[in-house]
Parts: sequence; structure tokens; C-alpha cells
Amino acid sequence: MKRAIVYHASCLEHYAKAAVLSAKTAKKNMPDVDTVFITSLSGDFGQFDRVIRIDDPGYVNAHFPQLMHVPREYDSAIYLDCITLVIAPLYDVFELVEDSRTDMALTFTSGKKHDSFYPSNLPTLFPHWRSALIAFQNHDRMRKFFENWWNVFETHRDENEALRQEGTCHPDQPTLRLALYHSDLSVVTLRTRFCCPAGGVVIRGTVRVLTGNGDMERRARIVNRQAPKRRLFHDGKVTAI
Repeated sequence: MKRAIVYHASCLEHYAKAAVLSAKTAKKNMPDVDTVFITSLSGDFGQFDRVIRIDDPGYVNAHFPQLMHVPREYDSAIYLDCITLVIAPLYDVFELVEDSRTDMALTFTSGKKHDSFYPSNLPTLFPHWRSALIAFQNHDRMRKFFENWWNVFETHRDENEALRQEGTCHPDQPTLRLALYHSDLSVVTLRTRFCCPAGGVVIRGTVRVLTGNGDMERRARIVNRQAPKRRLFHDGKVTAI
């Protein structure tokens, strides 16, 4: 199986710098897995095993991960947000999505303010997933899904400009939820520790990926100090509970 850790950045250079740092942590934990960078930014980015050049999507579309460009040579991939650090290997996540019964694996999100009023006819209890980690089998149905997700994103971007009130980028997570609801994919939900926000969360076991802002490297050093015990990770501190 050929595997990849994938990043995407457009428009802002600081996301590319964050992706470089994250890719270094991924390579440290999984040296046999390729790091792939999909970008419209200039630069050689030689730290990655492979760089995929795309057209500039524009700032409004910058949050949408361009996963339809992942090369077909990879059997499976894990997309990570640029602002992440890989703390422990993710081989078992690759194995999960390479199984014939699983197409994609994601973690829950507590949601953002715009999620509560994002227009849809979905059941209230249909999950909200975090787009900071998307593990997937790179088959034709998945590639078609990424195209469908982009179409949903475009439609709702044009029809609901008010949703960009918190910034100028259109949100990607609500349209991911919509696209998955109407897909035929088998989706597995991973525990929070597989893509853990940088604070304000109860966790058990070893955190694999940390996502968020602030002093991430310091938080990465302490988040697993009391693993595998149940603990509260908040404000850069870990408290056993």
C-alpha cells in the first residue's frame, strides 16, 4: 500500500509555513509515508515528498481542501489541516480506511457558531465532523465524493454569503456534513484523541494529532504526559480526572 499525509494551503504564506512544521512531525513519526503538499503558493517546498501545483482558488475558497488533486498512485491518504502537529503514528488509521468496509474516517467537532444556522434539511443528530483530519481510501467513489463536496461548497457559498460574517472565507465543515449525508460512503468516527483541539477537552489514551493555535509545540510536549489516563486538557495544562 502506498500512503500519503496530505496538506493544502492557498493565499496565505503562514499556512504553508505551518504545513512544513506539521509535515516534519508526520515524517518523524511515519518516515515511510509520503508527505504531499497541494498549493497555489510560490516556493519550492522541498521539505515535502511531492508538491501538487493548483490554480489560485481565491481567498473565499481557501478553506476548501483540494483533495480531488491527490494523485491516484496513493492507495490511502490522511489529510491534515496545516495548523496541526503529529504526536504519534497513524498507521492504524491508514489500515482502517484501507479495509473494504471503510471509506473515510473523521473525528467529531463541537461545532462553530455558523453550524447552528447553516441551511440544510439534515436530521439534527446527524454528526458534525472536524475537517482538520480526513482519512480516506483513494478510490474512484472517493474522488467523485470530493468533486460532489466541491459542488455543494460552491452552491452554498453563492447562495449564503451571510455565512462569511466571521471572515471572508466560506466554511468547509458544514458542506462536508451535507455532502456526506447524501453520499454512499462508509464513514467511521474516530475518538477525539486522533485529532485533538488544543484545549478544553477531556481525553483518554494517546493523542495522535493536535490541532489549534497558540504554542502548539509546548502543548504537544505535555498533552500525553498522563496518558492513557482520562484527563482534562485545557489552557495548556493537563489534569487527571
